[in-house]
Amino acid sequence: MILCWNGHYPEKNERRNVLMKSVIKRSTTAFVAAAVVMSLSIPAHADTSLGNALTVNQFPEAGTPVYTIDKLDQFGTYYEGLWEGTVSTSHGERTYKIYVPIDCRRDASAYYIALPDGVLAEEFLVKSGWIDLAEKDKIVLCIFEPSNQQWGSADTEADYFTQAYSQFNGTTYVYHDIFNWRWIGYGTGGEMMQRHIMNNPMTAAAAVIVDGSNKIDAAYLEQVGAQHFSNQKTIFDVTYGETPVPMWIISKEITPNTRNVINYWKTANDVTGTAVQLKDGYQFTQDPFSSSIFTYDQKVGTIRVSQASYDYTNQSLTQQAYEFVNQFARSGTGSPYSNSLTRSVPDDTFIHEIEVIDGYQREWFVYLPSSYSDSGEPMPLVIYYHGTGQSGLLSMRQGDWWKLAEEKGFIAVCPSASLELARSPQKIPQMSWNVESYGNADDIVFTKELIQHMDKHYNIDLGRVYATGQSNGGRMSIYAGLALPKMITAVASAGASSLTTATDPEHPEAPETYYLPPELDESYIVPFMATLGEYDNFNFDLTDPKSDSYLRCHYFCDRYDLNYEDYLTYTNGRNTHSIWLNEGGVPLQEQVVIGLRAHSHRPAENQMMWDEWFCHYTRDPDSGTLYYMGRAVE
Repeated sequence: MILCWNGHYPEKNERRNVLMKSVIKRSTTAFVAAAVVMSLSIPAHADTSLGNALTVNQFPEAGTPVYTIDKLDQFGTYYEGLWEGTVSTSHGERTYKIYVPIDCRRDASAYYIALPDGVLAEEFLVKSGWIDLAEKDKIVLCIFEPSNQQWGSADTEADYFTQAYSQFNGTTYVYHDIFNWRWIGYGTGGEMMQRHIMNNPMTAAAAVIVDGSNKIDAAYLEQVGAQHFSNQKTIFDVTYGETPVPMWIISKEITPNTRNVINYWKTANDVTGTAVQLKDGYQFTQDPFSSSIFTYDQKVGTIRVSQASYDYTNQSLTQQAYEFVNQFARSGTGSPYSNSLTRSVPDDTFIHEIEVIDGYQREWFVYLPSSYSDSGEPMPLVIYYHGTGQSGLLSMRQGDWWKLAEEKGFIAVCPSASLELARSPQKIPQMSWNVESYGNADDIVFTKELIQHMDKHYNIDLGRVYATGQSNGGRMSIYAGLALPKMITAVASAGASSLTTATDPEHPEAPETYYLPPELDESYIVPFMATLGEYDNFNFDLTDPKSDSYLRCHYFCDRYDLNYEDYLTYTNGRNTHSIWLNEGGVPLQEQVVIGLRAHSHRPAENQMMWDEWFCHYTRDPDSGTLYYMGRAVE
């Protein structure tokens, strides 16, 4: 049964403007609408006596089995309430806390908060109003706390922040939206947090620092800003000091050190021009012609400065800080070439649906463009499959397919995979598509049911249904196109390996290594595009018999009777295209290598997939005949 508004399937206007009851409700960000009014009441489950406001729970011993998978409850967390964790630092053991609200989703947004001196986490959560926000909007709060309520030296606390942060994100007990972390720090805790962000700028979607800037001197800023990102093999030509992190600096006094910090973040965010005057300060925004690889899609770097006196008990400040950081989102990986900063979007932009399919609770998120009409021209449908560990909601938040859907006039749907344990070293349940024995549910059955559902309840064009996805989701898009060639018109995968198991390195081209659907109908033509990053995990060398691209492209060339050696190639900006045409000049296979990208999918690729691939292909849903720009493909 689908969980819908008021128990009935909503009409057009309802579908566009109403949240389904399972969707995380967030406050509307400042750039979208006016600020919402926050309830300042203490949650009913909280004891308001300070120092004992919440019960602190202890996580199980390391190695304790904690997870089972319930096929009918796929999306909730395993823990609720306030939990304490312990990390070992070079200066001894330290604690941190995590607050998980009731009925929180496993992909909830995370907010990292550094306490001021002299305040207990339990007291802070209640007095500041953060616990109210957590319960209202179902967000996870990760609390950095000083030892014995007093922060130590910068050197001492650097290790603590590193260890606590690592455990937050590698914990076997709590999972949340990866790479979309928002940071808020107060007093000395804010200083320590800010230093950590400067040394790990790709981990922050945005930050607010209150009275935490006047002790960071120019020498430290110069040293940290000059560091280059690197991994085991590569030193990247990108420094920490040129990595945008939207930042709101609040300080009682603007000292020379504070001005140096402001200038550091102005440079990092590449802000230019005249500041916009605000009620309590001013704000700069990023140069629209900025060349930052982190804001390739949207120029969102921002530095806001307020000379004002606030303390953590000012719940108006809590609301304002929340609204500021919620304007921004970060996605990708730990490589500068796979990490991007964009504008955030409220979750009520999308329709959330849940249904039990083939014995599993499944969900998907739908975006209807403003041009949609139940009685108008049927619209194309684009299905985006997320990568391992992600979800349909995260795909909608960060993938920006909804923006292109609004511009081009199609419906975007982002489904969530089912949970499985095998791929996680910590045995944390992760969403994973059932490709190459990953995942548990039959995702071909799910995809078929999803398309049929969209046809029943929305005005879609069954001749223009397209599949795409990233990494494990990219493989799923290819797999779905192979398994359902009459239902899926064209495929464009991102960051996906070949359709082979690669079990025989001596004969990687052997047909028996192909991982194909058990029921394969090769009588239908499905055009395939694949995008890979210049620094992707997978080998895109078309001349190497052991490369992923070689194998994938050989398969489709053989299937469509194309000459593997005869392909067109050209470069357009960052992208290098290789295209195989049939005898009629119709492109049936394309590989695009994206410059300065690793294993990720950047929103800028969406437009290329639509404009250069999807929009050219239609299919007769009755006969299965494929058309390219209105011409039947033989």
